[in-house]
Amino acid sequence: GYVLLKLDFLPAGMMLEIKQSAAAMMSVADDVASASSQLANSSNEQTSASNSMAAAMEELSVSISHMAENAQHARQQSELSGKVSAQGAQVINNTVQSMQNIAQTVQQAAQSVQALGEDAQAISGIVGVIRAIADQTNLLALNAAIEAARATANLAAALR
Repeated sequence: GYVLLKLDFLPAGMMLEIKQSAAAMMSVADDVASASSQLANSSNEQTSASNSMAAAMEELSVSISHMAENAQHARQQSELSGKVSAQGAQVINNTVQSMQNIAQTVQQAAQSVQALGEDAQAISGIVGVIRAIADQTNLLALNAAIEAARATANLAAALR
């Protein structure tokens, strides 16, 4: 509250100056109060903005954390894919090696069959020679039998 003093004893000019000074002080006080109010409002706005900024930073931090987790998961999946690819490559290499072994075995079998074919031709040639000899032997035996029969017939005719 304001304290009211009786200042009747002061000269009127001085009283006017005091009133004007008091009015000026009241105006300055109002200006200071207004500036303080504006400062409080600005401070509240800054606090609100800081709180919003802090919330945004927290959201950003959570997002970065999620991104880091996703990147870690992607790295793990990539490593797993690399291992699976390496295993697949090993399986393919083993399959190629097996196919090469089969091809080599088939080639050896083909060579054996070819050699067997050549041996069969040689045997066939030998069998042909043996057959020719057998045919000649049969002819000779037939001729000998005919000559023996003729000789026997001649001997029998001569003995009669």
